[in-house]
Amino acid sequence: MSVQAIDNLRAVRDCCLAGDRMDGDLARWLAERLQQVFSGVSTSFDEAFEIRFPRGGVPWWKEERIRERDAALRALATALPGTAAERLRAVHRLTLRHAACAWPREQAVAAMPPHYAGTPRAHLWRAFHSGAPMPLSDRRLRTILGGI
Repeated sequence: MSVQAIDNLRAVRDCCLAGDRMDGDLARWLAERLQQVFSGVSTSFDEAFEIRFPRGGVPWWKEERIRERDAALRALATALPGTAAERLRAVHRLTLRHAACAWPREQAVAAMPPHYAGTPRAHLWRAFHSGAPMPLSDRRLRTILGGI
């Protein structure tokens, strides 16, 4: 999967939504990809736009959500005091508490509450709103947090 392809597709979307013209490179890239499909060189849009995932693999959009969640959890762990083991336990405890107390109220809210800014809750907000599964087991958190 090409991260650049996803970024290009988002740029195309943004231009279309804003009613703007695409720059020459982006327009050329889009035209080349579409030509691959129309000419039969590529058998699908996913192939032409390089967003395929291996059979049995994680789709690009799910992988992106997982990376976003994991980055938020690592940022949370880094913001907490203590040893790596203490931070791991704290992240696990905080995610379970957030899932039980805050998430039921917040999941339908589009914007992070302003009072979360600069606090550990901001990282929890990002992790839960990533769209990746939450909360995670202690073992999975240990893998995500790795050497933090």
